[in-house]
Amino acid sequence: MAESIIIHFIELDPAVVVSRIDGMFGLRDHQTWSFPADDYLLRVSPYDDFESEYEASERDDIASKLGGIPTVSFDFEIRRSRSDDACDVLERFVRVDLQGLNFVVDDMWRLISSSDLQGVTDFLDCYRYKRMAEQAAP
Repeated sequence: MAESIIIHFIELDPAVVVSRIDGMFGLRDHQTWSFPADDYLLRVSPYDDFESEYEASERDDIASKLGGIPTVSFDFEIRRSRSDDACDVLERFVRVDLQGLNFVVDDMWRLISSSDLQGVTDFLDCYRYKRMAEQAAP
């Protein structure tokens, strides 16, 4: 099983985003990245369903936080059985490797813009196995 985190970008040259993904996740195969390649924690693929998958109000919320309609979006699929490690890798990528880019993370629970990320201390916690186990414990 997996969880999908969609990251929407507004960049004049979407190749800048692809370059950052290549830099973190290595070689790609048919527009899909797996990290690590042999036993993935994360799979990354282009997300082309913005218009069809989101309600109009959701699209408006994303465009408002982003400052316009996304020019490119990617689906970051977190492997649930290794969610803590996958979340750590994705959090590092978002906080470090995407610096300087304008994006909005849709973790299916909330929208977090690149400018708001610094104040977020519970990034992706809802997908971390340890956190879910703590919340389920009596």
